[in-house]
Amino acid sequence: KLVSVLICGACGVFARELLDPAGGLLHSILASTGGEAEQMCTLALNKDSFRLGDHARHATLSTLGRSAQGTIAPSVLMDLLDDLWTMHQNDDNGGTIAGGDAILSFVKKYAAN
Repeated sequence: KLVSVLICGACGVFARELLDPAGGLLHSILASTGGEAEQMCTLALNKDSFRLGDHARHATLSTLGRSAQGTIAPSVLMDLLDDLWTMHQNDDNGGTIAGGDAILSFVKKYAAN
């Protein structure tokens, strides 16, 4: 449940100041959960709080998976959460700030190479 709270919080719910500590905590949790990490992350990203579409969802899952494998630094996960948070912010009309170009850039940055 904590993994879900941390991921959903990065989707615009948390105060920005909480993102780095949340990223560090998430990195530690994923590294210690082994095979359960993918299922926990998939469940969290299938909630309504994630509004960036399937391509961004897959790129996010890829990065979270690399974190669970210990192949990325905690700072990468912190950057991911910051980018997710930024793209989930709303404009004055209630729409998300993130448009097609922002999502494409996000996918390129975080998709597995």
